[in-house]
Amino acid sequence: MKKALVLFLLLSLFSAVYSLNVDLKAAPQNGTEPLTVNLWDSSTDCDDVSDKCLFEWDFEGDGIIDQPTNSPDYSVNHIYSAGYYYPKLRVTNLLNETVEVGCSNCAGGKIEVALSSGNWLPWANPNGPYKAVAGTNNIELDSTGSGDKSPGNIPAGNYNWKITTNSGNPNCPTTASGQNPVITCDGIGTATVELTVTDNGGATDTNSTTLKTVQEQTTDYINIVKIQAEPETLNKDQEDLTIIVTIRNVSSQNQTFDIDFQVKNMDGIDSGMIITPILGQTINAFDQKDFVKTITSAELTGAGLKTLENYWVYVTAKAPGETNITLNSRRAVFSYNEIRTVQIPETNFIGIIMALLSTMLILKKR
Repeated sequence: MKKALVLFLLLSLFSAVYSLNVDLKAAPQNGTEPLTVNLWDSSTDCDDVSDKCLFEWDFEGDGIIDQPTNSPDYSVNHIYSAGYYYPKLRVTNLLNETVEVGCSNCAGGKIEVALSSGNWLPWANPNGPYKAVAGTNNIELDSTGSGDKSPGNIPAGNYNWKITTNSGNPNCPTTASGQNPVITCDGIGTATVELTVTDNGGATDTNSTTLKTVQEQTTDYINIVKIQAEPETLNKDQEDLTIIVTIRNVSSQNQTFDIDFQVKNMDGIDSGMIITPILGQTINAFDQKDFVKTITSAELTGAGLKTLENYWVYVTAKAPGETNITLNSRRAVFSYNEIRTVQIPETNFIGIIMALLSTMLILKKR
């Protein structure tokens, strides 16, 4: 026990004064493909087998460990194709201390590899993600950050955009060209926006982002015309409460919305009752529609509503998704009554009849 305590104290003292050093270096830092690059940890903290360090090499800098090694293997080679890379090294020592670093002798931490022809690859940056209201907002696609090692080597006409629908129907143009083209999407949905740039040497690069179009939501478009609570007076433990919500769309476009419910007492204090909302409802342009929600008697009983009291049920139409704007709200009242069953004792009708007959016989004899 004493030996274990001493070992623990020694390890604690060692970890307090010892700090793991890692220094990733690469050579060469640039060249033409295929380029063999030697990467190594130039520190001496993990250069011996007794150090028991784990080296995790990420050659591209994409967060994926490409090759693990253990000390004393603190140096590896990797063959790079044309492109731009930000190598990283993560080292963990015996004390489970972990340090991650980038390349210290690479300009900007980057290894640059040209095509075998000597031409450097351009790089595409589509920016984004983009979001707009369907049919009303122009969407300016932005290529800022795209470029090439030779300034001006990407002609203005060599920025090509491709828009592919992912979900819904955003109804966007499928292609666009130019550095910052403006497009309009008339429908609602999501899409992938892909930018491909081509330099004067014919080298290309492609990257993508996302685009989302949403419907215009204003409080003027969705009206809750009427709310009915049926029955208006319901018996505890015996009846369900049915809420009928009549909603009118006064706009020229289809509208999508959620319907939330809340029960409060007459003083406006929330009952705490959890009612599942009606999600993702759609109503056509200039149309009116009823939506029905049933709250079971068990749910009402479980909420602990007080008997012989009145309650408000609040109904709110909200924009779905991220915005969740309140579009319209109304309320209706219902009463919650307790029914007490009067117990009627069982009656022995045969016994009563027999008693009456016996009484009549006795009277007759007299």
